[in-house]
Amino acid sequence: MPLPANTLGVSNALSWQHLAALGVFAVVVGVVVTLGRRWRFGASEQRVGARRLRIGVGLLGLVAWGQSFVYYLLPARFAWSKSLPLELCDLAALIAPLAILTGWRTPRAVLHFWGLALCTQFFVTPVHAPGTPAFYVGWVLHAGIIGSALFDAFGLGFRPGWRDLRTGVLAACAYLAVILPFDIATGFNYGYVGASRPGPPTIVDALGAWPLRVVWIGLIAAAAMTVVMLLNAVFRRAEPGPPAPPLGQSPGRH
Repeated sequence: MPLPANTLGVSNALSWQHLAALGVFAVVVGVVVTLGRRWRFGASEQRVGARRLRIGVGLLGLVAWGQSFVYYLLPARFAWSKSLPLELCDLAALIAPLAILTGWRTPRAVLHFWGLALCTQFFVTPVHAPGTPAFYVGWVLHAGIIGSALFDAFGLGFRPGWRDLRTGVLAACAYLAVILPFDIATGFNYGYVGASRPGPPTIVDALGAWPLRVVWIGLIAAAAMTVVMLLNAVFRRAEPGPPAPPLGQSPGRH
């Protein structure tokens, strides 16, 4: 979503609001993931609770996307160059509830790699001034994405393979193939791949001049998703016990 005029950049990461938001996020996601994992392998009553928890997480993901969508489309804040829900994280926030509620592998793969490899940048370098409405809207949006990805991976047991990595990379390439011509035609900067640099500087400025920086953005994104895949391979080897059953099934069903 758009960057406000009072963006503080990397210094936001040192604010108490940012650290408090990180703490709340870690506690909430930790509890939800623990319950999801425990109930998924529990008795039949607990598996009912696990399904209800999954539905609840999916619905909360819809709320996270909806509040950001409404906030930036309000007349007082709307601008064609900034307010359309066309950022990659806007799409990831809509894919998150689809992945959690349906259990379809393609959206789960996209959520996993986009959420854990790309959208986590918001937690490292928050762009909104602490205490502003945009700060809280941005946190809710990204917490919905990343929290859903973590819940799917550790609570529901989703373990991607290399084909899933390909799905995530191809989905990102498809996004770039659509948004880049749109930015060129309109002069906008959705996805940070446009030629313009509206507002204060961001981390993208360190990647050089346009259009070469688009190449670097693509390469860094692909490398980040590959690192997530490699970490998955490590976790898979270290994780004890049987593999996670498909959604809606108990460990004993085939």
